[in-house]
Amino acid sequence: MELLEGATLGDSLATGPAPMAIGKVLDIGIQIAEALRAAAEKHIVHRDLKSGNIVLLPRGQVKVLDFGPATRARTPDARESARRRGGGRDPDRAGAIG
Repeated sequence: MELLEGATLGDSLATGPAPMAIGKVLDIGIQIAEALRAAAEKHIVHRDLKSGNIVLLPRGQVKVLDFGPATRARTPDARESARRRGGGRDPDRAGAIG
């Protein structure tokens, strides 16, 4: 387990200077996007992204936390395989009407 010393994005927005400088907003957004891209490359979807799950470290690094509720994303190959096993039903539309 990693010890992170910093503030959540939510805390920073609540207590920091308003509005946050555009350069800082862009830097944070890019780092969040890079973290989510890295997870997506491993077919992982975060499912609980919020300001309380993003930590801003003192040196400008951003950490995305709490992948606990994350799930494996269904790839097209996985959907096709599930369709074949399930008699042609699309598992992404299970229980859907229409």
